Amino acid sequence: MLPIVVIFLFGLIGIMFISAIVYIISKLVIDNRTNKALANGSNEPGRKMLSPVRATSIVAGVLLAGLIMVCICYSLFSLNTESVKKISAETANYEMGI
Repeated sequence: MLPIVVIFLFGLIGIMFISAIVYIISKLVIDNRTNKALANGSNEPGRKMLSPVRATSIVAGVLLAGLIMVCICYSLFSLNTESVKKISAETANYEMGI
């Protein structure tokens, strides 16, 4: 149980770190495009972009789903199958004297 908790906690920390990076990059890109459009003075609708919050939430959701799948697979494949009682049948050799 402890390894799953450690994997999950480190995964959540990684997801937060990656989400922060995605937010910063998408914020810089959308601000750059907005500044260019305002500088040109064009009212033309350009290509629609995802807002930084939506992009970050999509990335975080995908990563969280992957982390949950990793934890489920780890817990399923780490089952202790040796703890099942082994039943051994002793066979007796009977000789029939005819």
